[in-house]
Amino acid sequence: MPDGTGPPEPRPRTPRYGEGRPGPRAGGRRTADDAFEDLLDAFTTHLNEVRCLSFETQDSYAKAARAYYRWLTATEPTLGLEEASSATIRAFVTFEREQRIGAGTIATYLQALKGFYQFLLFDDPNRPNPVRGVRGPRVMPAPIDPFTEDEIRQMLSFAQRYERSSDLRRWVGYVALVIFASTGVRNAELRNLETAKVNLSRRELRVLGKGSKERIIPFGPGAAEVLRVYAAELRPRLPRSPYFLVNPASVQGPNRGRIGEMALVDLVRLLLAEAGISGRANPHRFRHSYATLTTSQTGNVELTRELLGHSDITTTSRYVHTAMKDRHLAADGVDLVPVGGATGPLAASVPAVPSPFQPPGFLGHMPRAVPVPYVGTEPWAAPPAATLAESHQLARPEEKPHGEDLQGPAESILIGAVEAARRLPPRLVVHLNPERLLEVALGSLITTGLSTDVFLAAAGAVLSWTHDLPVPIGPLLTTYGRGAAEALFQVRSTLELLGSLDPTRPRLGSLP
Repeated sequence: MPDGTGPPEPRPRTPRYGEGRPGPRAGGRRTADDAFEDLLDAFTTHLNEVRCLSFETQDSYAKAARAYYRWLTATEPTLGLEEASSATIRAFVTFEREQRIGAGTIATYLQALKGFYQFLLFDDPNRPNPVRGVRGPRVMPAPIDPFTEDEIRQMLSFAQRYERSSDLRRWVGYVALVIFASTGVRNAELRNLETAKVNLSRRELRVLGKGSKERIIPFGPGAAEVLRVYAAELRPRLPRSPYFLVNPASVQGPNRGRIGEMALVDLVRLLLAEAGISGRANPHRFRHSYATLTTSQTGNVELTRELLGHSDITTTSRYVHTAMKDRHLAADGVDLVPVGGATGPLAASVPAVPSPFQPPGFLGHMPRAVPVPYVGTEPWAAPPAATLAESHQLARPEEKPHGEDLQGPAESILIGAVEAARRLPPRLVVHLNPERLLEVALGSLITTGLSTDVFLAAAGAVLSWTHDLPVPIGPLLTTYGRGAAEALFQVRSTLELLGSLDPTRPRLGSLP
């Protein structure tokens, strides 16, 4: 592969052309109005050669212009494109709202029409752009929760089983997960990444980002090893293509071998679901995780901006998130309420003895939002419950007992929880993630008593062991102490409860 040195290459032609033959055109099929279609072709050529926009942006702009033109000819057949006013554009926006088109799509339509009229009225600078001054709906960005380090390790460990397997599609998916997690590239950047732009010896990718801005992204030795195995063993078995990431099923057509946008999204979603990772499964979530981890490791937001390819550091700031553990540390730092200082009627209402819904050996001073039914007869295999009771009495809530004090009991509970999980229907286990496990058990996530994090960590550890992905229990106990042991017991009880229910009941059958 090339070493990345030498003069920059010219901008490649958009992917809708392959081997000198037109493929699917931007914006979809031609309509009966040839004059408008010729204008639209000239517009997309302008977007490609002058503004250097990506094919995806060209395609969305062309679709928006065609939708607007169809609406205009249907509602105002005598009104030409150049005769439209701001009132015309507002009427189009109102029509789209009535059709229940999303706010983000309408905002994209306005951006596209603004560029379209800039191109249309270029030779007449005295004519105002009718889109100027038209306000679109307010777009509220959906909150994105980045993957944690543990989640990334869990998904990569799970997907690694497909390396050198007969399932070529999932093997390609594993490589995609590695690249997403290790470089933070966009979906389109990975799909358009050419083999010639991958330098394994220097551990670098050269990607073409938005606005035809090329950047070099380094990656670590672990990712390099995965890419070497893929390039040496799997890539020669896939369809011939200039692209690095190839769809095994794409064997013909002008763009053969190039993996489609939704095909890659569906593949990522499949692997994340199998690995038991909760939350949004869009590949763009990796970009947020990469920005957060890079900034956390280096403390340099400017470096993160360069790696992500942003022109404005304000854009980068939207990709950097604080980890939940850091939020808890901040909350603990400003918590001035004395521990154990509750007095009056509230203290009297809290039971001083273990609840029948709580495992033996734990004091009942900690209230819970929803009691967890106890299923099973001997929760403590070895050593007896008194061991944990003594360790609980010796350790104050704000202190973290040593992991070895709880290692034996916690491992016994963990083994029992894994056995209970493996007795469940395989379909349920595959789609069961830590958050769903708690939702099924409690009806909603726990918000009082022990933090949600400790329950999610315990559930994640159990499900990882169920999928034959060993997770050291020592760090879990060191981090959460006796709370981790209690959470493990409740997760085990939940799994036993699920096993005792009829799998055909709607509550279980509703899980995908």
